[in-house]
Amino acid sequence: MPVLSRMFFYPIKGARGVEVTTARVTPLGLEHDRRFMFVDERGVFVSQREHPALARMAAVVLAERLAVSVEGLGEACVSLTPEGPELEVEVWRDRVTAVHARGPVEALASELVGETVRLAYFPPDGRRQVDLKYAAPGDRTAFADGFPLLIVNAESAREVSREVGRDVPIQRFRPSLVLEGAPAWDEDTWRELELGGRRVRLPKPCARCSVTTVDHLTGEREREPLATLARLRKVDGKVLFGVNALVDGPGTWTAGDLAEITRRA
Repeated sequence: MPVLSRMFFYPIKGARGVEVTTARVTPLGLEHDRRFMFVDERGVFVSQREHPALARMAAVVLAERLAVSVEGLGEACVSLTPEGPELEVEVWRDRVTAVHARGPVEALASELVGETVRLAYFPPDGRRQVDLKYAAPGDRTAFADGFPLLIVNAESAREVSREVGRDVPIQRFRPSLVLEGAPAWDEDTWRELELGGRRVRLPKPCARCSVTTVDHLTGEREREPLATLARLRKVDGKVLFGVNALVDGPGTWTAGDLAEITRRA
C-alpha cells in the first residue's frame, strides 16, 4: 500500500513551494495552497512559463501573515486574509472575482519579473468550478491550473531521473502529495484512493509544460525533464506526468499516512 511521504503547498502561484509534514486539507486543496497569484495589467495570471524568475520567490506562513522574500531583492509581507477592492482575474479560460492585495509584495514581484504585476487573493467564498468533464458541480479550486491537488508517484519520478541520467528533484514537478511504495507508472490505473479517512478522486493524468524545466531554486531554464517525459509519456500530443486529484471533505494529512487504492481503471 502506498504511503504519503512528502507534501508541498504553494502560497503564491508560480512561486517556490513549502514542504510540510502535516497539513490541513480542504476541498480547495492543502491549506494556503495557491490562494495568491500575480496577474498582469490585463488581469491575466503570470507564472514560471513566461517568468521563470518567480522560482526565486520564497514564501513562509507566519501566524496571520505571508512573508515573501527574494534573495538580493528584499522581503515583504501580506495578510493571509487581505482586504481590498475586487479584482477580476483570468486563470486559463476561467474568469474569477478575486481581492486586490495591494502592497509591498506587488512591488517586490514587479522588480523580480521586470514588469508591473498585481497580487490577487482568492477569498474563502471564491467560486472557480473545476472542469465538469472531470468533476462534480460544486467542486472548486483556487488558483491552481485546474485541480486542487496533484499527486506524484515517487518511483515514477525516479524512473524519469534514471532516463534523464541524473537526479531530477521532485520539486520540479510541483506536486501537492508524493506517494511512496508503488511501482513506477502504477498511478496510470488509479481512479480513487482513501487517505487519512478522506476519499480522493483521481479523474485524469496531468499534462505537463515548460514549468518542469525551471530550476526550482534558481529560476534557470533547461530542456529536462520535459524532453525525456515527451519521449516516454506523450499521449495525444500531451506530455503526462502525475495525477490530478480532488478531495471530499476537510481533514488533516500527515507524512506516513497510508493511501489505499480503492478503485482502478
